[in-house]
Amino acid sequence: NGMTVEALAAAKIVQIADGGPVDNSGVAQLVSFLQLNNQADGFNIVAFDNVQVLYTPGGAAANVGIDIAFLFGEGLLQGNQFCSGAKGSETRITLPNLQIFQVDPLTSPPELTWSAAAGDNNPPNLVHELIYTKYTVTTTDNPTLGVAAGTTGTFHAFTCAWSDADTSPQNNTQDGDFKTYGDMLSFINVGLRNPDAEGQTGLKYLQDALGLN
Repeated sequence: NGMTVEALAAAKIVQIADGGPVDNSGVAQLVSFLQLNNQADGFNIVAFDNVQVLYTPGGAAANVGIDIAFLFGEGLLQGNQFCSGAKGSETRITLPNLQIFQVDPLTSPPELTWSAAAGDNNPPNLVHELIYTKYTVTTTDNPTLGVAAGTTGTFHAFTCAWSDADTSPQNNTQDGDFKTYGDMLSFINVGLRNPDAEGQTGLKYLQDALGLN
């Protein structure tokens, strides 16, 4: 608005910018660590991702959390750019490449998937869902994240989509977002015990993924 730096400082106005998408899952760092220590061959990684929005690869494959999609080079990123705003006037920010896995397993029919919804109490226009998908993945070359191409392993992705659980407590009501996060955690505890059509529960899949059975 034409204000000088001095005027902005006097008015105590501070510009804050988000860091943009990063590997919130920690999976890239883990894969890099395993490769550096010669322990990556045949890895078995279990990731649990809580998100507000689910991503559907190719519009047809199994839903995943957006942080998981980033690992396969999918999601909000287009040509290593994060795009936001209305089409035609969007802001594009160039980011480091977050892809560490070949994309094919994400966009193909999954080997195994399970899901549980919150049930009849699920509010309209809100997503309350638990999803598990199992992938056989192969790494791609990503010097920025310290990942080398050619390592194959198993990747278990557990995602809780809870669209009203904001990334920070911004609700000024009495309970606010803290109650929402409590509701989400309660749903995770209950939802993991829900059986699928074959009678398998999410907890059983989690135990199998962790090698506890």
